[in-house]
Amino acid sequence: MNARDFYRKYDVELIPAALADLTLGKCVWDGGWFDKPSFERKGMPNYIFNAFVAEDLISLDECDEYLERFRTLPRIEAAFSQESVELETDDAIQLGIPQLAKLDAKLDMVKNARFSVLEATGKSIPNRDRIIIDRLLDQLKAKNWDKYRTGLRRAYMITELYYGAVEITIDQKWEAALDANIAATPGEQAVKLKVGKSVSYTFPSGNVPFGMRMERIKFFNS
Repeated sequence: MNARDFYRKYDVELIPAALADLTLGKCVWDGGWFDKPSFERKGMPNYIFNAFVAEDLISLDECDEYLERFRTLPRIEAAFSQESVELETDDAIQLGIPQLAKLDAKLDMVKNARFSVLEATGKSIPNRDRIIIDRLLDQLKAKNWDKYRTGLRRAYMITELYYGAVEITIDQKWEAALDANIAATPGEQAVKLKVGKSVSYTFPSGNVPFGMRMERIKFFNS
């Protein structure tokens, strides 16, 4: 399944560039169908809780506590865990899999490979925290409507993140070269499978998410 079909079916967007520190609550400016989402914007908060700190609705320590809790939330099996989702080469090799991180995207072996993500797991903002965010947003609107109207109201917030094992499928003529690359790089052992003239390697899930679900802050509620 390609990225567009995956989005239409599950309302989950593939993250266009791997961000190792991406956490729930991240503010994003969506580019729509034709542009990639923007994860940074001048003058805008990085995470929703940063906006609450700026208006003295919570302390910086409380902000850090929320984000740390989001980072350590356990992952559960995703609704689409049985699907295979195609990845762009550059995105696949940045997903925190040590054996893939050093691959050169310009190599013929890599350019002709097929990358997919499998066995997806995910995590989402818990209901209790959605209620807290909803109440804090109401307080922020009441305190500084103009700032909210020209900033956060137009943004999205990441409410779900998804992770998965990465599969690379290559022509058997590249098998020895990829085996050598894998052997030279520390990391969990890949599961290798030969089918006809193709060879597939499946690497365990890393800590970098491949997909996200966003909600428009304007319409966010608990």
